[in-house]
Amino acid sequence: MKLKIFGIENAIEFREDYVSVLEIENIDLFRQIAIGLNKLYAGLESEISIYFEDDFSNNSLLKFEMISNVFELHLSSDAKLQKYILQELEKNELNKQIFNDILKLKQSFYEFLQDISISLCYNDIEAKDVIKAFSFKLEQNIDEPCKNVCNFLSSVSLLQISDFVILFDVKKFFT
Repeated sequence: MKLKIFGIENAIEFREDYVSVLEIENIDLFRQIAIGLNKLYAGLESEISIYFEDDFSNNSLLKFEMISNVFELHLSSDAKLQKYILQELEKNELNKQIFNDILKLKQSFYEFLQDISISLCYNDIEAKDVIKAFSFKLEQNIDEPCKNVCNFLSSVSLLQISDFVILFDVKKFFT
């Protein structure tokens, strides 16, 4: 598989189990690629385009993960992380106990609301709402950026967020 970036003459060839590296020494081109990648990652219009080229077709790359700062790693899909935790909870033996605890909490809260002299309407709470309230994020230890990147890559793979990760300008963080 080859990756073509508009503005760069040669395609980058990818092989399984091999990390491809692109070094850009031209500062203006580097800046243009950096700004373009950030725009693409944010879902905005960009002056650059990225295409995968294989033996049969050219496909535009619109969905990818990007690491530009190893001290601020964020998944583009927190919803997938929450869905994964909910699925794991449903497989776990604690599942029944947690759901029973949520039911007890709801019942206690409903009894409390009946004692209030104001008429209210509200949404029913479910396990997914409790998981969402936890605001799960990837753990990041400022003293272990390599471990953070590995955790990020494992999460992207496990959650099947993307098949393509761009580590942008990481040589300034690692040797």
